Amino acid sequence: MGIEKSYVAGEQAGLLLEKPFQIGEALRQGYTLDVEAEVQLVDRIKSKLRIKSSIHNKLEKTTMKKLGLKRAMHFGWPNTYVLTKAMGEMLLRQLGGDLPVVIVRPSIITSTFQDPMPGWIEETRTIDAIFVAYNDQTLPCFIFDGSVIFDLIPGDMVISAMMAAINSHWNKQAQVIYHVTSAHQNPIQLSLIEESMYKYFHTNPRTNKDGESIKNKRVLMFKRFAYFQAYMALRYKLPLEIMRAANALFGGIYTKNYNKLNRGYNILMTVAKLYAPYDFFKGW
Repeated sequence: MGIEKSYVAGEQAGLLLEKPFQIGEALRQGYTLDVEAEVQLVDRIKSKLRIKSSIHNKLEKTTMKKLGLKRAMHFGWPNTYVLTKAMGEMLLRQLGGDLPVVIVRPSIITSTFQDPMPGWIEETRTIDAIFVAYNDQTLPCFIFDGSVIFDLIPGDMVISAMMAAINSHWNKQAQVIYHVTSAHQNPIQLSLIEESMYKYFHTNPRTNKDGESIKNKRVLMFKRFAYFQAYMALRYKLPLEIMRAANALFGGIYTKNYNKLNRGYNILMTVAKLYAPYDFFKGW
């Protein structure tokens, strides 16, 4: 069994069928994805980095991130995560032979519906990190199209689907795919999710050390990534550049504050880029 992702469809719109990837298939028309060639490309670049620098860990990590995103977009996927998921499906199809193979493609997995208890989740992952940041008021603005159907699926439902698929196909020499999603039968718009977050945290606010309630503010939302990017540049990046210049002028007295604020800016931009394909996804 392979646990992949329904977002291997990339940025395709409309009804997405449970269709397997052919070996070498890319989402961009006219391109061929050679998994072995991509692995060799990564190995070559990593070898060059190690020759050039003895302190290569950070440089290698940054370079690999940029390379992964570049190669993903080259073949038609929005990020490295879904590209490697598609690669995994191809390898399962290629190496599976006559073995019974089931590929499960869940959408965005959330906390459980019932088992072991309603709302249970281990750590904060994927969309849960956004909920936490919303409540902590560390998310000043974000990308958001309220009309988009946001496909969420509880973790225990994914497990149930996996167990049912194993039970049904364990003795069959075939390769099948199941989409474990909710958007087609139980669509939830992003506007409902945002409104629910606001109402919940407004009714159940955080408290300070004196037990007083802390009022939550609504997060500023942008329907287009370009608008979000422009706002971030004017509201945060420009002041940061001014602070950086002042820091150099006054002998580094603002270094600590600058590094902290710049790190926060970079994290928010990275998270926004990561979530953009899902916040604007038009498939179901």
